[in-house]
Amino acid sequence: MLAFHSFIPDVFSSPLVLACGVFDGAHCGHQALLARARELAASRSAAAVTLTFDPHPRAVLLPNEPLTLLTTLTQRLRLFEELGIGGCAVVNFTPEISRWSAAEFVDFLRAEFPRLRGLTVGAGWRFGSGRSGDVMELRRLVGDAPHLEVLPPVIYRGERISSSRIRRTLATGNLAEAKIMLGRDFTLAGAVIKGRQVGRTLGFPTANLAARVPLPNGSYAARVEAAGASYPAAVYLGRRPTYGGDGEILVEAHLLDVDIDLYGQEIAVRFIRQIRGERQFADETELRRRIAADVEEARKTINN
Repeated sequence: MLAFHSFIPDVFSSPLVLACGVFDGAHCGHQALLARARELAASRSAAAVTLTFDPHPRAVLLPNEPLTLLTTLTQRLRLFEELGIGGCAVVNFTPEISRWSAAEFVDFLRAEFPRLRGLTVGAGWRFGSGRSGDVMELRRLVGDAPHLEVLPPVIYRGERISSSRIRRTLATGNLAEAKIMLGRDFTLAGAVIKGRQVGRTLGFPTANLAARVPLPNGSYAARVEAAGASYPAAVYLGRRPTYGGDGEILVEAHLLDVDIDLYGQEIAVRFIRQIRGERQFADETELRRRIAADVEEARKTINN
């Protein structure tokens, strides 16, 4: 039910302050919550850790409504560590857990974390079957111990920063606005798969990922991070309409001025700016000419 990821030794045997949430994106709102958990932990001689859920509860509760996540679990764990969190407990979210009452969820926390000294949650956090528990119910159930702090939302341009808002922003291709709310460039991570070698035959070899991406199809300037190195890249996202447009959406990253085999490696694609939308070209000659222009535009964007 629980998987424990320690970023510092023996963290889960210490007194704990627990920051609870899904934390998809680990955006600026989440970062404020985690920062408060660290402060509260320091004041109580405790360690700050997170409690998160995988798979995303919506994927279990609404399986017919696919949700494009901003981060993988691996990305979230890495971001937690970078943000100074001592460890993360991951709840394997199942239909059974989704039926727990709010009281059962709090009982679960007390049983799993007997040295729990504090909780931090966002003001809009809901828990328990049918999202029946809110922060007022949490205060009632928790009582005087552990100490509970409810963080107000972080506001940007008059609206709460949330994972769903960032997804909507990315869906318009507005990477600059998404970056402000995320506190970093939107980044896609995954293992490189074998493609159809179309890019190589055109003179632009690519490292390919198969992933759901909350961005419109098209070409992007990006950086690819692999094996401790960072490479400027031109990235195509789409279904290759020039070749029929069938099959799954692929992310095809062409590294600028270097040709290395990344097959099977875990890479991260950090999107910087959209160059153009997806287009169907008359033939490979026209496509090759357009890719060359995309590469040069990506180079200018990254060098500026």
